[in-house]
Amino acid sequence: MHHYTEQPGDISSEQLYPNGMLHSVTVVSNGKPANGWSRKTYYPEGKLHEEENYSNGILIEKITYDENGMIARHKIWNNRLRLLIDKVAVPKLPRPNVVAGHGSLTTYLNALPAKAIFIGAEFDKASLLISYDTFLKTDDEDQNWRLEGKEMNFTIYWEQGELSYQWHCHCYTEERYWKARLFLEKIL
Repeated sequence: MHHYTEQPGDISSEQLYPNGMLHSVTVVSNGKPANGWSRKTYYPEGKLHEEENYSNGILIEKITYDENGMIARHKIWNNRLRLLIDKVAVPKLPRPNVVAGHGSLTTYLNALPAKAIFIGAEFDKASLLISYDTFLKTDDEDQNWRLEGKEMNFTIYWEQGELSYQWHCHCYTEERYWKARLFLEKIL
């Protein structure tokens, strides 16, 4: 629910249902709805039904609530069409549960034994060094080294011309993400 702060000179008017409950509140400035969330209507039992947002006398946004207080409809002003249109709902996308950072080969050699234990994997120092050596001898920029764990995996992305290489820790759950983030911030 949005609030409106009355300004000097604004006039507020209320309308009531026959049972005495508040039906609507409108704030007017200079003969037109005041700028901001200046008009609200209510269901007979008192819950908010609609609220309207005005700018220079033009209705620019209107939210309609169902009887449970959930948004049933949200309309916004489209200046090109010069009318209210349904506001496009942006779907909530899942977070990928990836912790990322950069480090040198030395950093990885020092931190990976503890990281391997943390993710439930076997760290093979030789395989990391072979992967790095192979990367140095080729022009292929799409090389990486991966450590597979039971609840997450850890990948180093080799990049030509750099001595600091990006890493990603892919976590299978959000809970593991937060644990990995705290752990990795300490060791990498």
